[in-house]
Amino acid sequence: MEPIINPWLFYLIDIVDNINLICIIMLVIALIASGLISICLFDVVAGGIIEEDEKQTYFKYLKISLKVIIPCIIITILTPSSDTIYKMIIADNITPHNIEIVGDTVESSIDYIFEKINSLTLEEEVEE
Repeated sequence: MEPIINPWLFYLIDIVDNINLICIIMLVIALIASGLISICLFDVVAGGIIEEDEKQTYFKYLKISLKVIIPCIIITILTPSSDTIYKMIIADNITPHNIEIVGDTVESSIDYIFEKINSLTLEEEVEE
C-alpha cells in the first residue's frame, strides 16, 4: 500500500528546521564580527595612525562578514517553518474527493455501529 504522504518529507522538514537554526547562528556570529570589525576600523581610522594595507585588511574582513550575512538573511527569510510546511502538505492533500471519501467512510462506519447496537439490543430482548 502506498503512503499518502511520503515519509521522507517528515525527515526533510526536520532538516529545514536545522538549516534555519544554523543560518540564524551564523548570522548572529557574522553580525557580531562585522560590528567588532567596524568598531576597530572606525577607531583605527579616527586615530589616524593606519596604513593603507591595514585598512584594506579590515575592509576585506568586513566584506567577508557581509558575504555571510546577506545569504543567511535571505535563507532565514525564505525558509518556511515546519508548521508552514505541514500546512502546505495538508492543503495539498485535502481535496473535495478525499473529503467525500472520508465522509462516506464515516457514514458507513456510523451505520455499522448502529446496526451492531440494534442487533445486540434485539439479542438481549430475545434472551429475556
